[in-house]
Amino acid sequence: YANRPAQYRWRKDEDFRKYVDFVHAQLRELLTNYGPLAGIWFDPIMGFYARPDLFPIEETYDLVRSLQSQVLISFKQGASGTEDFAAPERSGHSLVDRVRQMAPKWAHVAENAWESNKTKHNEICDTLQPQVWGYKKADADQSRRPNEVMQMLGSAWASNCNLLLNTGPLPDGAIN
Repeated sequence: YANRPAQYRWRKDEDFRKYVDFVHAQLRELLTNYGPLAGIWFDPIMGFYARPDLFPIEETYDLVRSLQSQVLISFKQGASGTEDFAAPERSGHSLVDRVRQMAPKWAHVAENAWESNKTKHNEICDTLQPQVWGYKKADADQSRRPNEVMQMLGSAWASNCNLLLNTGPLPDGAIN
């Protein structure tokens, strides 16, 4: 992982607040300097599930709503259950089993959030290539065929969900 980006590392739990303050400053800038937004998708859900006690999620959601009350909030399967919709990847199912293996102490957080969000009109996120969220040369000829995409759409529709289909650009910027 020589090209892996640096990760924020903290020594004491109290230090994590520095990261939260940084994120909140970024959110404040985004929500006050760039016009009205329709939605915000928070992404690192497994980091949240590993240590939800460090993430003041309601404080974060309150900040977003105080600056732009119309913004729809999503955080994968859900962090608190108060999200406007869930946007699970690929399957549209709970991550509680994965959380039980990773952080059993916090599995109830994942379970409660999913229970609150699973019947909302959600959005299943998937990819045009089978395994990656961007372009991967080895998978270049494995893009999903139209009938596969229609099956994905039908499955999402049957689950009362939208389908968000990621299309990673080719190296020259074109879309397959």
